[in-house]
Amino acid sequence: MPKRYSMLVSENLRSYFYDRYPLLFEHEHSRRYLRLMLELMFPSWTDPSNNGVVLTRERLAQIEEREADLRGGRYSGKELLQSAQEMGLQLEIQEASYLRGRARTVRVHWAPGLMDLLRSEMLLLPAERDKESQLEFVDFITGKRIPKSAPANIRRAVRKEREQVSGPAELQILNQVSPQTHQRFEGNMGEAQEVANSIDREGRRLSNLTTLFALNQRGLAPTYTTSLHSPRYYAEGISMAQLSENVRKTLLGGAWSLDLVAAQLAILARQWELRGWQRVLQDAPAGGVWTQVLRDVKLGGLEHKAAFKTLVYSAAYGMSKAKLQAQAAEAFGPEQADVLFGTELMRELLAGRRERQAQLKRDGGLLDRNGDMLVSLQERAASLKAAKRTASPISSLLAYEAQAIELDLMRPVLDCMRTNRRFRIVLWLHDGCYVTTGYPEAREQKLIEQVVREVNGRAAQAGVATTLTSMKLL
Repeated sequence: MPKRYSMLVSENLRSYFYDRYPLLFEHEHSRRYLRLMLELMFPSWTDPSNNGVVLTRERLAQIEEREADLRGGRYSGKELLQSAQEMGLQLEIQEASYLRGRARTVRVHWAPGLMDLLRSEMLLLPAERDKESQLEFVDFITGKRIPKSAPANIRRAVRKEREQVSGPAELQILNQVSPQTHQRFEGNMGEAQEVANSIDREGRRLSNLTTLFALNQRGLAPTYTTSLHSPRYYAEGISMAQLSENVRKTLLGGAWSLDLVAAQLAILARQWELRGWQRVLQDAPAGGVWTQVLRDVKLGGLEHKAAFKTLVYSAAYGMSKAKLQAQAAEAFGPEQADVLFGTELMRELLAGRRERQAQLKRDGGLLDRNGDMLVSLQERAASLKAAKRTASPISSLLAYEAQAIELDLMRPVLDCMRTNRRFRIVLWLHDGCYVTTGYPEAREQKLIEQVVREVNGRAAQAGVATTLTSMKLL
């Protein structure tokens, strides 16, 4: 997990926080509470289902600088949250449920007027802050005025940490993309802020603005890491991955956007032998996959796309039918949820999952293409126990399998970056990415088309009904 760096804010904003939460600032362990406040304002991880800030035990231990206690089994994050509430922070806490695939999330109700002040500061560009003489910037945690070199020092520290992350060669290549590659997009920051500020939903609007504000200080280059339970490469901490798609595409204007259409659906349809799903995915018109899928499961328009994708991911992670129905009822309403689970596609999805789970049990784990054991159920059960998870090993392998296939389909993109130093991935998103090259327009387009052909050929060979689309962002 990346370090919890402080944030540079105006002295006026920090004073406003101080006036409304004096007990947190004056506590003998004030730094841990101020780091908690920063995490709530500038979250490293949010849950798309409720927009809450994800605060795992690991993250809270890091905020408190008690990682040793965590490793020794002597740490509970609840104590920090409870004491912060007692000292004035109004927190809405939803506790973790590993059986439901849900982490602990926290939503904060800030003091009146504070968010308006925060939003106005988030909209200022660095050049504008320099012009505003009354905006004296300070370190949020210490309150000390900062030298002009402070932003550059923060970026150097973040870069040094990123370069020290260990892992597979592909991961290290992703982390070694030069920050200069991302600097070309910083000129788009003002336009990205305008797009973010036009978002209707208050929570998403502020989330995008605070993420842009943090990226302004730390740089746009993401820090990637791996997880014990997944083959994926994750952008960890505050990153462009947290931005809404329209904001992200505005910020990365000039790059190419590559997207593997309905990847998880197509992979599950292939691995679970869902003929109905495969037929829908193969027959859907270009650019209309989700429209067709949502129509066939009786959900209607694209406004339900995000919630339905979450439901499919939950199915892939092994959530029980009862919990899936409860999740659907919450997202679409009880009556619509009943209609959804009565459709041929949803019945086939759950039946196919049961058969795949049974096959994994018969095989004793996940086999590779040659029939050799890739991950055994015994190994997965041991790793889940070590991480104090209660998820089923079989359910865990369902997700691992789909993610491994997704990574394999996208491997030509990673291979191109490995073999061609001018082809650079500026943001990796599992089933898609944003790339740039140093080539003239015609040669760049040919290179992109070559990568797209290789990915699509790989998908066709694997029998996965998905395609990689490409678009040059303006």
